[in-house]
Amino acid sequence: MEYITDPKAIERKSMEIISELIGELGVTPEEEKIIKRVVHTTGDPDYAKLVEIHPEATASGLAALKQGCKLFTDVNMVKMGINSNRLASLGGEVLCYINHPEVIAEAEQTGKTRAMTAMAKVARELDGNILAIGNAPTALFAVLEAVQEPQSPKRPWPNQACPTLPSGEPRAGAPSPFRLSTPCSTCFS
Repeated sequence: MEYITDPKAIERKSMEIISELIGELGVTPEEEKIIKRVVHTTGDPDYAKLVEIHPEATASGLAALKQGCKLFTDVNMVKMGINSNRLASLGGEVLCYINHPEVIAEAEQTGKTRAMTAMAKVARELDGNILAIGNAPTALFAVLEAVQEPQSPKRPWPNQACPTLPSGEPRAGAPSPFRLSTPCSTCFS
């Protein structure tokens, strides 16, 4: 049996296959890289048609990364998919509070999900940082609620980018498209 063993060659080949599957997208080269990464991560080329990227998101996100921002995630699965060494080389770090003892205790006390409770903690630290929501729809709802409360001390913007790919919105019962927004007040508006 023959197969590729070099990790970089595997990724190159994966991206070649993805390029063939999704075709021309009519987006900037930076946006194309993001869309290909979404397809690579989900394993579903149909996501290429669903991705929405705010006109300022890519530049804002890259600027934040170059400034050593924090990158917050809703769940550890998303955190594990982020190259923390590369982020650290830029002075940044990836954080997820879903298993933080304070978050667990508060979630048990309030009856809210740990994802919602973690986002309340994250919202206080979001200014100038990046938030990635992958598979906890209630985390996204908590962020949206904070954004809609202009007097809230937890108002989580202006953050640099807000990539979201929740596993499904329980009220609609269907997967949500990937969106990359900035500031987060534009998420799902």
